[in-house]
Amino acid sequence: MKAKRHRIPALGRFFAACARSLPWLFFLVACGVGATVHGQDIDVESLIHERRITCEDIALGATRQIPEAHLAGSTDTLQAILGYWEYHCGITEPMMRFTILWQIETNTFSQEWLPDRLIEHLEDHREAIKSVEAANYFFDFDAWQYHAMHPDYNDYTAQMAQQLKEYNDLGPEERFFVRFYSHDFEGAWQMLANDSLEGTRIDSLYRQHTEVELHRQRLHLGFYFGMWRPEGNLDVLGLSPQIGLMVEGNRQALLYGLHMKMAFGAPRQSYEVVVDGQTYQTRNMMQFYIGLVAGIDLLNSEANSLFLAPGLGYDGIDPFSQADRDAGISKTLHSLNANASIIYHRRLDTRNIITVLLRYNLVNYRNRGGTDLSGNVITFGVGYGLGQW
Repeated sequence: MKAKRHRIPALGRFFAACARSLPWLFFLVACGVGATVHGQDIDVESLIHERRITCEDIALGATRQIPEAHLAGSTDTLQAILGYWEYHCGITEPMMRFTILWQIETNTFSQEWLPDRLIEHLEDHREAIKSVEAANYFFDFDAWQYHAMHPDYNDYTAQMAQQLKEYNDLGPEERFFVRFYSHDFEGAWQMLANDSLEGTRIDSLYRQHTEVELHRQRLHLGFYFGMWRPEGNLDVLGLSPQIGLMVEGNRQALLYGLHMKMAFGAPRQSYEVVVDGQTYQTRNMMQFYIGLVAGIDLLNSEANSLFLAPGLGYDGIDPFSQADRDAGISKTLHSLNANASIIYHRRLDTRNIITVLLRYNLVNYRNRGGTDLSGNVITFGVGYGLGQW
C-alpha cells in the first residue's frame, strides 16, 4: 500500500489559484504574450500545431503532449496546455479526465471545478472504451461532433488511474474517478447507485441527469425521399420514387413513430385490373402507405442511433389516372403491410437530424381477376428532420 499523499503547500496554492484564473492566464499565452514561469517561455500553439488550428487539432496535439509533459514532471507545460485547451474549446472529456486525475495525484482535487455536463462526458468515454472500434475519439458537445485524439491517450490515463487506486487516503469522489478512469465502470456507477457519493456535486449532477433522461422525450417531423422497389410478380410495377412524412419520437432507447409515404411513376409494363366485371389495362400507378413503427436503439449515443424497428400499416395502390377517375373508372388495391426496418439517425445539432431508412415490406395486394401482383417491397431512402432532440 502506498503511503498517503503529501500536499505540497506551494503547489497546492498555486494550482488552486490557476484553477480560478486559467482562462485569462492562457489566453495571454495563446495570443503570443507568453507565460514565463521560472524563466521558461511556453508557446502553446507551437506545441500543438504550426498552422491555424481547430479544436480537433488542439485535441490531437494536446493528447500527444500531455503524457510527455506529465512523465517529464513539467507542471508549467501541463498547466499551459490544459488552460489553452479549455479557453479555446471549453471543457472536453479528455481534458477533463486528465485534469481530474492530475488534481487527485497532486492532492488538489476540487469538486467545484466539475462541469455541468460531467455525466454526459463520462457516458461518452464509457461508450468509446466499450466500442469494438478504436476508441481514439470523443464527442465535443459544443461542436456537436466527434473529434479524434492521440491513440495512446486512453491507455495512458487508464494506467495513471490504476496507479492512483493504490493511494490509501482517497476521498469518495476521488475513488469514484480513479475506478471509472481505470475502466471499472460498473464499480464506479455502483457508487452512484448506492448513495456512496450522497451530498457531493457528482451525485447531484447524476441525479439531475437521470431525472432528465428518464422523462426526456425527443420528437421530430421529417421529410422523406427514397425509392420503392417491388419484388416477385409485383415487379411488373417497376422501381418508383417515393416521398413522405415521418413523425417520430423516442424516449431513452425506444423509438415510436407514424410514417406516411407515397410512390408514383409509370410501371415497367401494363397490367390488368378488373372493375365491375370489366377488365382494364393500365400503365398508371400511385402507391400510398400509412403505418406505425416502434424500435429499439442499438447505439444510444449522443449523436447516432441505430434502430431495429418492426412496423404495421395500411398499403394501397391506385391503378388509374385522374382522367380515368373523372370518367368514373376507379379502384384501390388494398393490403396489410407488415414490415421490418433498420433506421439510422444522425443528429447534426440539438434540433436537426438526418435519417437513413431501409425497410422490407410484406404485402399482398388483392387484384381479383387481374394481373397477379403477389410479392413484397423493399423501400430505402433518406430523410431530414426538424424537431426537439
